[in-house]
Amino acid sequence: MKRVLYLVSEDWAFVTHRLHIARDAIEMGYEVGVLTKVTNKANEIEAFGIKMFGWRLQRGSINPFNLVLSILETIKILSKYQPDVIHAVALKSMIIAGFSGFFYKNVPILFEFGGVGFIFSSKAIQAKILKAVVCVFLRVLFKGKNRHIIVQNKDDKSLLEAAKLFSAKNVFFIPGAGVERDLYQPSKIPHWSDLSPPIVVLPARLLWDKGVGEFVRLSVTAKKRGLNARFVLVGEPDKENREAIPLTDIDKWVDNGSVEWWGKIDNMPSVFSRVSIVCFPSYREGLPKVLLEAMSCARPIVCFDVPGCRDVVRDKVNGFLVPLGNEPELLNRVCQLLSDRELTTRMGTAGSEIAAEQFDGRIISRKVMNIWNHVSK
Repeated sequence: MKRVLYLVSEDWAFVTHRLHIARDAIEMGYEVGVLTKVTNKANEIEAFGIKMFGWRLQRGSINPFNLVLSILETIKILSKYQPDVIHAVALKSMIIAGFSGFFYKNVPILFEFGGVGFIFSSKAIQAKILKAVVCVFLRVLFKGKNRHIIVQNKDDKSLLEAAKLFSAKNVFFIPGAGVERDLYQPSKIPHWSDLSPPIVVLPARLLWDKGVGEFVRLSVTAKKRGLNARFVLVGEPDKENREAIPLTDIDKWVDNGSVEWWGKIDNMPSVFSRVSIVCFPSYREGLPKVLLEAMSCARPIVCFDVPGCRDVVRDKVNGFLVPLGNEPELLNRVCQLLSDRELTTRMGTAGSEIAAEQFDGRIISRKVMNIWNHVSK
């Protein structure tokens, strides 16, 4: 029986993106553990027989002392758990896994990019400096026959190859975390009327680079044009992220009627059953699971034509891809769907079929387990 240890920054991220994979792996006879910062998800994770290890990792901190403490914690857990495979998700977890792995060179490590993140995608001077430093570390950490990379879209693969971080032979491609089709089932687009207008939703962490500002401006412009629709934000600010939107801004938007804010909702299928269109103007993604969930529920998507999003949305098939930053076109495409319920339904149905064929969670779980088996031979 093979033993796999996930390294994930926070338990809620493991629940939303990896829990169903771990559950499937346990059904197939694996032992699965997760080293993570525990908030309030321990009972939910342990209910599936997953071994939990607490981590004091501070995801948003660049304090080297905190990093060293996290590495020492990780080495201690590796000694205790003795995994056959280490699977580290996202940049900070990958760095910690890489340094800890120096003491366990015979244990294969999978470094999974959930997206390239701020330091690779931003053009800010601070990001460029951090990128140069981090790349030096990563080139060292990724070396060795037991070091392997997972990327979620081809754009990220090209960007990371251009940074000369790894050899192509050590790279695996997995299109995101997949979607649990038994939970996210297709449903009819709600009926529209003057008293019950259609709802357009942006479901995401409330970060500037998720396109929240663009979504709010879209809502304001649409209402000035007399469009009878509701525009809703679902999610909350991520305090550990430098792009987090201040609550004062969100409160101001709600107070002046620009948008509605439903907060963080764990039951997302209930949200998609109420809404008609998903507008997701993110600047860049790995492969956004929330869009897979929206597709599975038969909701059309309007988003920018950027890495990650373009891997989910087929233009004019299950939604619309709009050039990055083109806010007038973003509004035009949302209005096109709002003016044509038949088109909205047809695109939603197409998305649900794509989700079933390509992104079903069971398909992704099998791909992940195949990689575990390959690297741990």
